[in-house]
Amino acid sequence: MEKEWNEEKEKKEREFEECCEEYMPLVYSAIRRYNLQNNREEFLQIGRIALFEAWRNYDPNQGPFAPYAKSYVYGRIKESLYKDNRWNTNQFPMEPLTMTEVMGTQSQVDDQQRIVIEDWLKRSILSEREQLWVKESILNGLNTKDICEKYGVGVPTVKSWKRFALMKLREIW
Repeated sequence: MEKEWNEEKEKKEREFEECCEEYMPLVYSAIRRYNLQNNREEFLQIGRIALFEAWRNYDPNQGPFAPYAKSYVYGRIKESLYKDNRWNTNQFPMEPLTMTEVMGTQSQVDDQQRIVIEDWLKRSILSEREQLWVKESILNGLNTKDICEKYGVGVPTVKSWKRFALMKLREIW
């Protein structure tokens, strides 16, 4: 029984290797089409995985394999590009030391640090209220009570802004 299973497994592996050899030009063409030379190895792997999934899920009754494989490979590569683009537009690289240095001082921040932090805040995943807490607490050096008075809210409200902001910031770092 185990011998038959191993033979079947080896047969399927050979079939996929032949399929991969035949259809890898499709992956190369997708990489050229989207001009992905910088991350070539990453996209080659994405293409191989997509080709394997297409090969595994292919139903001969649905039509020829080539167009099915092409749509699968191109779709996976476009999906990966979309995710990378979404990540890059929502995330802004920043040195962790800058935030900790600023948070530790609780004093006024110089203009350059202020610009970097405000730009980062706009791109961050923090809500408006959490961003407000970061600006007032870190950039302006206000304590919880001062923020409450300035915005006419209660201490527990400002503490919740702080708690959620710090929780999200820890996730990022």
